[in-house]
Amino acid sequence: MKTGEKFGGRSKRNAAKESLMLRLRDEGCSYQPMRKQTELALSTILRIIMRKEALAA
Repeated sequence: MKTGEKFGGRSKRNAAKESLMLRLRDEGCSYQPMRKQTELALSTILRIIMRKEALAA
């Protein structure tokens, strides 16, 4: 194995999915439907939303 080689699969997270997720949350959508539409893990969704709320405060 080469030094500096990355492990795991590719990230499913991108700017389009993040903006969709934030728009759905602003519209009052709950976490599970957001998870199904964006195909992101619930922990990723929570982390992004918490970061957005912390920046807004």
